[in-house]
Amino acid sequence: MLPGGAVGSLRLLRLTMDKLLSANQAGWLERSFVAEASRAEVAYFSLSGADGQPGNPARPRCFLPPPGRCYSFGVPAASTPQEGVRAARLQWTLQRRLEQEAPWGDRGRVLPLLCYGRGGALLEKGFLVQDERGLPETRAFLEELLGALLPAPAHLWVYEPGESGRFGCALWGCEGPGKESELLGRANVVAAEEPQAHPAVGHLLGNAVFRSREAARQVLEECTSIIPESRLILELVDKCPKHPKKGNFPVIVIEGLDGTGKKILHSPTHPISFHLRDTFHIVSN
Repeated sequence: MLPGGAVGSLRLLRLTMDKLLSANQAGWLERSFVAEASRAEVAYFSLSGADGQPGNPARPRCFLPPPGRCYSFGVPAASTPQEGVRAARLQWTLQRRLEQEAPWGDRGRVLPLLCYGRGGALLEKGFLVQDERGLPETRAFLEELLGALLPAPAHLWVYEPGESGRFGCALWGCEGPGKESELLGRANVVAAEEPQAHPAVGHLLGNAVFRSREAARQVLEECTSIIPESRLILELVDKCPKHPKKGNFPVIVIEGLDGTGKKILHSPTHPISFHLRDTFHIVSN
């Protein structure tokens, strides 16, 4: 039997952990998602408390009926240009392994997924996995993949039918190879209305468009290990004055974007190509 002081400490520890779990779950419930089923079709859904109101009873159309199973995970949104390059490379690695090693073969799909919070704050970019057959080895494969590539605990959402006709999900923390995953919480999944603007629109500045030349320079610095030619560009950038002097003659620069779908820069690898294209544009300007 534990002494009275130890019992009191254990109760306090349990109470503290319950409060932390409730606080963390409150953060999860503030999340919304948009899955890109095709270039012309997107599906919005959000989370609600497992003991709350069912909300919109319609199953979001991006989820499969039984026996199909769906899973999702994401990479935290980058806060700096360097982190953006690393996140893009990690997402590409995850996507490539999903395409090449997945147990579902041609009976499944991997959809792009965005996770955003209140006010449209972008939280994660990831994937929604659709397994038509609901294979048990799919979850084991995903847990092993995330545990190996993402910092522990890597979060894996597992979607499944709930009680009273609800559709729910469970959040699992993957601790890494050889370790058991931990259940972190449960929630209901409800269809959400399409917002007036896509959640990614508010994040174009700083992600698709650089705020400054220094931000573009940081991308080049991050890419020097995989694209040595970036060092030469950096040397040229450093030779240019940060604050060019105004000349005696007015110069008007007109830059247009055509709709032919051509890409000026083809050589960089896919996961960082869009970062580098924008970098070269701003540096050259």
